[in-house]
Amino acid sequence: MDVNSRVLEILAAVVSEKSFSAAAAKLGSSQPAISRDIKLLEERLGLSLFDRTQRPPEPTELCLSLADEGQLISDSARAARLKLIAFRSGESGTLRMIGPPFFMDHVATPMLARFQRDRPDVQIIVSHGYVSDAYASIRRGRDDLALCPVELVQSDKDIEFYPLIPARNVIACRAGHPLLRRQNVLLEDILAYPWISAPERSPLWHDFQTTMRKLGANSAKIGVETTTSASVSNYLLMTDHLAFLPHNVVLALARQGITALEIDLPT
Repeated sequence: MDVNSRVLEILAAVVSEKSFSAAAAKLGSSQPAISRDIKLLEERLGLSLFDRTQRPPEPTELCLSLADEGQLISDSARAARLKLIAFRSGESGTLRMIGPPFFMDHVATPMLARFQRDRPDVQIIVSHGYVSDAYASIRRGRDDLALCPVELVQSDKDIEFYPLIPARNVIACRAGHPLLRRQNVLLEDILAYPWISAPERSPLWHDFQTTMRKLGANSAKIGVETTTSASVSNYLLMTDHLAFLPHNVVLALARQGITALEIDLPT
């Protein structure tokens, strides 16, 4: 025999409130309405759920058992409502984000950590990818947010764009680098050292090539090419290599002993 879950919740409210009227007020109903629902259930069962010779009516053993089930239903419904409210308000759920390795590791990750500290029920999934990968991932629904340089943003009516932070690129090196002792660092000075390069055709690689051409350099000696920010920081700390990095990333690496050269670069 099927039992309407709403009636079970009514029984739970009557038992907990010890009054039909108080239960009706709790459920946003009326005393005659809940009395009618209980009476219909009793007729279907062929059993009384309350001893009406008592004032107030006393719940029977069966009624108490059914009320326990009704309380479970009520608790589950309340928990579901709270989860739905949290999800709609951004307090729970899953956030999938993709962006360039250097920026994601050193700039975005601290932001996400602060965000998640205040919203522990939000799961964050971070992946690395450049602009073309990010666009494809967003369009296919694999990621919710993508971080990319604004100058490479494409016109797309199906994707919304929001500026995040202003950024510029600098030449990074270790804190004890010989060039830091020079008052005026020139083009020939930076070209005398090997460079750590971002992967070919990445936004950072593109910016580096453009900047070098604007400075008048035909080429620079590439000592190592790497896709990971950890490799870049380790090479910078252990060699005299130079690296072309976003200023925000260098600021994040300052505590490790990495800084930027004082040299004017074309924007």
